[in-house]
Amino acid sequence: MHRTIEISSPTSYTDELLGKLEDLEQVISLTVVREGSVKPPGDALTVHVLNHGADEVMRLADAGREHGQVSVSTGELTSIVDPEHARKVANDVDEALWEEAETGLRHQSQTTSNYLTLMALGGAVGAIGLVMEGTSQAGRVRGDVDHRARLRTDRQDPYGSGPAPLGRGESGP
Repeated sequence: MHRTIEISSPTSYTDELLGKLEDLEQVISLTVVREGSVKPPGDALTVHVLNHGADEVMRLADAGREHGQVSVSTGELTSIVDPEHARKVANDVDEALWEEAETGLRHQSQTTSNYLTLMALGGAVGAIGLVMEGTSQAGRVRGDVDHRARLRTDRQDPYGSGPAPLGRGESGP
């Protein structure tokens, strides 16, 4: 997937960052709003970039920390419609950024009370299922099979001229 990277950049670094981003072939769209970032204070940049150029954009944004506070957020773009860059967009690769993978792992690996409760409940249901007798359901399934077999052998053509045609998935005698 292509990426949208939003950067809150210190005003003193914005022009240098813009120059470097404009030179990147993988940057499809670049927008800046001067003094558009309130927290942290500075300029707000939105970069639409091909996936294989996202790491370079992240590296350039990180270099702004020498000039002040920088904030970066990433997101996946579903599509980019840009006839001028259509071939590059079509040939883009689909990989996760390390920053996104790290954040995903951190969020997914949190042990919460809800998680522990659901695991305990699932374990209790499974244990009860193992301890209880399963013959009633097994007998019901066996009875259904016997009933179908009897129907198959007793089935006749409604006009009495011979056996009725076989149903879906049934084989002949």
